Amino acid sequence: MPLKRKMVLGSNWKIYISSRDEARTYARRLKQELKTYDTGIVEAYILPDFLNLDAVSGALGSLPVSLGAQDVCWEESGAYTGEVSPLLLKEAGCKYVMLGHSERRSFFGESDEDVNKKVLACYRNGMVPLVLIGETREERDKDLAMDVIKTQLKTCLDGIPADFLRELVIMYEPRWAIGCKDAASPEIIEISHQMVRRGIEELYDADVSQAIRIIYGGSVNLENAGRILSIPDVDGLGITRASLDPVKFAGFIRITEKEAKKRRKIGIDAGGK
Repeated sequence: MPLKRKMVLGSNWKIYISSRDEARTYARRLKQELKTYDTGIVEAYILPDFLNLDAVSGALGSLPVSLGAQDVCWEESGAYTGEVSPLLLKEAGCKYVMLGHSERRSFFGESDEDVNKKVLACYRNGMVPLVLIGETREERDKDLAMDVIKTQLKTCLDGIPADFLRELVIMYEPRWAIGCKDAASPEIIEISHQMVRRGIEELYDADVSQAIRIIYGGSVNLENAGRILSIPDVDGLGITRASLDPVKFAGFIRITEKEAKKRRKIGIDAGGK
């Protein structure tokens, strides 16, 4: 079953790339460096800040890299000063929307309930949510990681139909691994991704659990990317600082494509299609 899942990876710019010239330069260099990749087995996305969405979209041109947003309002319109409507993001060409990032939770007080409302807004407007979950260091040290993951999944996905969930992407990003020298250990990543898949199965069923893509984020770099992607339940990567160089981001796409081809070959050799 895992072999049938299309792998996905992306670059979250936060506000590191803040000028329109920088955004265009990045996109043009990525286009020169990448040219193409097998979109049948891998999908890449970029999450610029809101005001650079059009600049990036124009500079990417026909390069098959999806556009996404770093957040969204849970309502299409209304008295929500400073928010961005899902209607505008959809019109801007956004396919993905990142929700529940630890910085949104820590700095802006977002709760799992807030994330759920935004997931529902994406559902109504035909955009794919990238739902981030993950425990703190204190929660892991107290052996509460599974409980935290289950609670986040149950609340964030409340009211989401199974058919839509198959399109959604879950990113497991342990909050204690963000900004560290290296990612969580392969053992922790493997066990945690299994926890997430088990949690989805308990909420829905085994078919949905095997269909949903679960990717890893947290101190990913070119040195550890291949090792992380070799873990069977890891379906891709969420990257920030290491992807702010377009040449390096193209490298991540190539590494992911290589793993996806390996999985496809294993599936064919095992009698799959």
